[in-house]
Amino acid sequence: MILASIQTNTAAKTFLDTTLLLRGTAGFDGSFVNANTADRIYTLKDAAGTLAFVTDITGTNSGTNTGDQTATLTAGVGISGTTYDPDTSTTFALDFSELTDMTGTISGTTELILLDGTTESRKAANEIILSAFSDDIEKSKSITIESPTNTEDISMFFTNRAITITEMRAVRVGGTTATWTVRHGTDRSAAGAEVVTGGTTTTSATTGSDVTSFNDATVIADSFLWIETSGTVDVTELSLTIFYTED
Repeated sequence: MILASIQTNTAAKTFLDTTLLLRGTAGFDGSFVNANTADRIYTLKDAAGTLAFVTDITGTNSGTNTGDQTATLTAGVGISGTTYDPDTSTTFALDFSELTDMTGTISGTTELILLDGTTESRKAANEIILSAFSDDIEKSKSITIESPTNTEDISMFFTNRAITITEMRAVRVGGTTATWTVRHGTDRSAAGAEVVTGGTTTTSATTGSDVTSFNDATVIADSFLWIETSGTVDVTELSLTIFYTED
């Protein structure tokens, strides 16, 4: 084996420990020691570069890998779930009970957290329209007719939203009886639909008549409501209150 010229080696050559020397530009020799307990094959990466020792790798995760690592993630306020395990599925969820309890008065720019379909969003209070809410607060309208006749036909109110009548209470002053009925419809000149078929006769001058059973209490949007009388005896005043909720 002549090393003074370029040769292509096609057969195995065995060099004992420290017998294969590489001399650097500074004049020092470098040798290799093999501690294998069996024959091994080493494949070099297909790239130019400098081989590094494990000790050359620095950083938090440097050194020997001793197995799977568990990362602990600290959830912020409003989020539950703290540990991530690569072998399991870890779920992080919103936990609004952790948020600061706001005891002060909100302003128009106070932002609310809401779910828009499947997307968590935020919206300022002054951007929320009241018509988007389901209004289940009971409202009422009242009318008082002085010295009602037997042929009164008086408009009470117009509603541009659908409503449901929940109660009607009437009371008389003077006389003995007052018969009345409430109708509704989009055409004020038509007969309309009776809330209670045949109407109601009020005889009490103290607690009045409390009506909670109806034949047609559902009033569609853009409807008029009016009261008609058909029989009064010496009544000096008839007062009616209609309670309802907006649909």
